[in-house]
Amino acid sequence: MNQQGRKEPKGSGQLLSLQSFIPPFHPVLLIPLLMGLVVVLILAVWPASVSWPDGAWFVYLPDFFLLAAAIAGVCFNQTRVLFLAVAVFAALFSVDQSYFEAYEPARGVAALLLGSLFLPLLAAVFHWLQERGLFTPYGLSRTMIVLFFVGLVILLPLSYGFQQAVMSSSPPSFRTAPGVLRIPGLSLLVLMGSLPFLLFRQRGESPCLGALTGMALGFVFLALNFNSSLFPLPHQRPALILFGSLGGFTLLLVVMETAWRQMNIDELTELPGRRALKHRMRCLGKDYLLAVVDIDHFKHVNDTYGHLAGDQILRYVASELRQNLSGAAYRFGGEEFVIVYERHSYKEAMNNLDDLREAISRKDFFLRGGTRPAVKPKQPQRKADAPFIRLTVSIGAAGPSEHFQTPQEVLDAADQALYKAKENGRNRVYHNA
Repeated sequence: MNQQGRKEPKGSGQLLSLQSFIPPFHPVLLIPLLMGLVVVLILAVWPASVSWPDGAWFVYLPDFFLLAAAIAGVCFNQTRVLFLAVAVFAALFSVDQSYFEAYEPARGVAALLLGSLFLPLLAAVFHWLQERGLFTPYGLSRTMIVLFFVGLVILLPLSYGFQQAVMSSSPPSFRTAPGVLRIPGLSLLVLMGSLPFLLFRQRGESPCLGALTGMALGFVFLALNFNSSLFPLPHQRPALILFGSLGGFTLLLVVMETAWRQMNIDELTELPGRRALKHRMRCLGKDYLLAVVDIDHFKHVNDTYGHLAGDQILRYVASELRQNLSGAAYRFGGEEFVIVYERHSYKEAMNNLDDLREAISRKDFFLRGGTRPAVKPKQPQRKADAPFIRLTVSIGAAGPSEHFQTPQEVLDAADQALYKAKENGRNRVYHNA
């Protein structure tokens, strides 16, 4: 379906449009950013951090976070995080062993080249591909790719011939001279070329997934850049360990945020679902208003045009709710949505609901065919025989009063007002006092 010039994704496995690639800044993104600032401050002003690697527990800190991210990836079917966590572990392990355990700089430069060169490629490719599980042909093939990378980044730097080839190369392509950046120039180019692929997302996935994955890559690259003038010599291993740990923590955060989204966000409309609504209702104060929005004649549309057409209508109405509301919208179930107003006057809320109803009713909505182009044309044209549907919604609203005191009672009262709106002609807003 399409509403004049509106681009709607076709199918749940399709990539979203360019407008959806860059989501609004989400508060969860502040967590790794603030922790990154804390790590920088620790390295800058805490002299005792120089001796932290002497403690066995500190050396294994990145391993702990990467292992936690890998286990969480398996438990929550986020194999892309699992694979990336394994790859990051291999890169950090190889570099740490080369520089600080075996004290072989040539081997370390070779390990640094391989790890920094292939990590962004793996992250971009796995992010672009759909989640297909671990114990499937797709999962097993991706497992083999990751295991090949692990073997490559750990074993190839042991080759004396490869070490000499890397060390004899001219900076900055495969190695760099002493300075602020010690990451090979080719690796930095690959990183910059891979980051845009993290902006793509599949329908139903968290809009923060790509941003968090990009942050994790950024922290890992800071860890791999430990041997630079940014970090004094005594702070080099703490920098490797702390930024590596922060990369692992950010990957763990990817799984946690995605799992929260799967439990609380409706996949079809990308609005918060019933679970999130119940939590919100438990936290409501004394001054609020609840409204129930129902799509008129939705069953007739489903019966006439099919459930795929119904899905397109639900996504369209959800987009209107996001654009025209001053309250918070939730998918309640079926064709019903619930809107929560807090810190709004009764008049403001009712006016906003009527504006929403009018915005939906005055726009033409057309069924789209199955030959939709992959890229939206500059001047989209509707076929002459495209079926036309005039959508309307009925809305019932209620607030706390002597008769309706708890949020559940207010919601039931709003539902009763909705039925009155339908009985009196639909496409209208009723309030239950």
